[in-house]
Parts: sequence; C-alpha cells; structure tokens
Amino acid sequence: MTDAAPSPYTLTEGSFQSSRGIQIYTRKYIPTDPYNTVLLFLHGVGEHCSRFHSTFETFAAHHIAVYAMDHRGHGRSGGKRHDCACFDEFTDDIAAFTKILRADHSSQPSMRYVVSGISFGGLLAASTAAAAPANHWDGLMLFAPAIGIEMTPTLKIQQAFAPILGFIAPTWQVVPAVDTNLLSRNEAFLEAYRTDPLNDHSLLRVRLALSIKNGMDVLDRTRGNIKMPVLIFHGEADKVTSPTISKAFYDALATEKEYKSLPGQFHCLLDEPERDETIRAAIEWTRGPKSSNPTSC
Repeated sequence: MTDAAPSPYTLTEGSFQSSRGIQIYTRKYIPTDPYNTVLLFLHGVGEHCSRFHSTFETFAAHHIAVYAMDHRGHGRSGGKRHDCACFDEFTDDIAAFTKILRADHSSQPSMRYVVSGISFGGLLAASTAAAAPANHWDGLMLFAPAIGIEMTPTLKIQQAFAPILGFIAPTWQVVPAVDTNLLSRNEAFLEAYRTDPLNDHSLLRVRLALSIKNGMDVLDRTRGNIKMPVLIFHGEADKVTSPTISKAFYDALATEKEYKSLPGQFHCLLDEPERDETIRAAIEWTRGPKSSNPTSC
C-alpha cells in the first residue's frame, strides 16, 4: 500500500465578530507550496461559501490562497436569515475580513490580492473594489454579477411601492428567491443545491431586497473608481442576472479589462458542465503574469 499524496493546501475554518456583533464564519485555503496571490471570494444570496469547496481546492492546488466567508444571515454565520439593515453591513464585514487576510500576509509585501464574487457576491466584490483606496486590490474578477436590474413595467411599479413597504414592514419575507431551475444545466448540481441544508430558499426580507438595490445604485455612481484589472464571466443564457448589464458595466470601465461571454451557459458558472474551462481561465488570470508565479502550473 502506498501512502496518500500530501494535500496541496491546508484548510482552516474560523470566525470573527463583526462591528455589529454578528459572528462571521470563514474558511482559508492556504497552499503548501509558495504562492504570491490571495483570492477573496464572495458567495451569492441564499447560499454559503463551503459549497464552492471543490473550486477553492483547485485554486489552492494552483498556488492561489483562497479566503471565503459566509455573509451575515447566511450559512454558518450569525444573523437573521435573509436580512440586513443596510448594504453597508455586508461591505463592513468584508472590510473586516480583508484586514484579517492582509494581516496574515503582512510579512509578504509583494503579495497580490484579488477580490472576486458570484451573483450578489459579484455586486459585493465590485462595490468593495470601488470603495477601496488606490492600489488596495490587484484585480477584480466577477462571475455573473448581480450589478443591476433590467426594469420591466411590473418591476417599475413594484419599485415605486417598495420604499413604503420597507418603512411599514421591513422584515416581511415577500420577495421571491431565485428559481433554482435557472441556476445551471447540471442536474446533479441542482439536486445537491436544493438539498444542501445550508442553502436558504425562503423569501427575501423587504429591507434586504432594498439594500441590494441600493448597493446597485451606489455602484452605478462609483464604478469609475475601479482602476485595477477586471475580468468578467457571464453566461449568454443567464436568466438570473443580466449579461447585457454586465457588458454595459464592462464597457464603462476605464481600466485593463477582459469580458468572457459564455454561449449557452446559465447562472452558476462554476457548476456548469463547462466549469473546468471557466476555472482554468480564472486561475490563469488570477495568478497574474507568468514571470511572477512562484512555481509553474
């Protein structure tokens, strides 16, 4: 019998207390070999960071440290499910976790830092990049980001009444969650997603929906602050978030950038049948120039 190959990374689970007293669950995937890049990855609404375990394993095996957290009200973190008082609660938690990951690498001044997210996590990642000081992040990578809404007549009517409902019943759960059938063409993934006890398929609270819309509006005004390189992936068949809005966001950026439009793909790009190709492209971009990589792939 041969010994099992050593793991290419170490996984550490932990938590920190937010400024508002909420306990935030975290995961760190630290490569055992030398590395020069740290990826902060942010998940979407109603899910949790641990569901991306296999993706994070692949990144770590390619010499990229991954830091991830469950947003407040999600997964193993504290807080009322599908709730927040304001969008800043999420971004403040991310800022606190960013301080932790930078402190972990304070002795490595040449370390590269990339912030990334999928869906709502993409909105949070872009908002984090837009609010950060110059040169704070070395890259921004987005997967099917929820950075805007294509307004229909019905949505316009709902938007007009939303502030009133937010005032009289902010914690009502009345906003529909995402139809899981629209997430992926991968049936095995969909079954696992539906039965995952840490995923929450319940209705969103009014003030969470309003906070997300406010975050989108703020990003629309501040996206000019994004100066680092940007990579955006979006499936052309995505019915959850808008490829059109993603492309318009990309076109408006005045920085080094790349947009990957993925024909036929749905929303959860890291779980689609073509996931391996997407992850390979993401890893290559995240690691930066080949000359700066500590080891070859």
